[in-house]
Amino acid sequence: MKLPIKPVTLPKDLVGKTNGKLPDFLLKPIPGGHMHHIAADAYINLHSSALKADIDLEPTSDVDTYRRYSVQLGAFLHRYDNTPRKGLPKRFQGRLWWLKPGFAGAAVPGTSNHGWGLAIDLKNCNQKTLEWLYVNADKHGFSWEDQSEPWHIRYYKG
Repeated sequence: MKLPIKPVTLPKDLVGKTNGKLPDFLLKPIPGGHMHHIAADAYINLHSSALKADIDLEPTSDVDTYRRYSVQLGAFLHRYDNTPRKGLPKRFQGRLWWLKPGFAGAAVPGTSNHGWGLAIDLKNCNQKTLEWLYVNADKHGFSWEDQSEPWHIRYYKG
């Protein structure tokens, strides 16, 4: 199944803000974490709709919702180094960084939709959950970012 990927429109109250350094008043709690208040409202509706279909949407951890810059940086530095190897490097801090063998990729710090409070990584994103999301995510303003990460959805409507 080809996952729908829609471009993200940042909510207007994020203009002039820094990814991963959002003021608390822009965030709202959701079960298992925090999201930008508009995305949180949409996610709470998505979560409620999923429960009615016997689908339990849950983030993999509290940092797999809104992700502060320090967490983005720590994850990136843990997964990447400056040793050239196969694969496309990422540019960060004026240098090239390659993914270490055996690690999952990560966004360059300050560029993740988690840092805007718009993305969520879902625990136990099995076939049943994925099929339900495929039909229902867009109704609530969510789509995917990458075909290789079906567990990673993000609010795109702004």
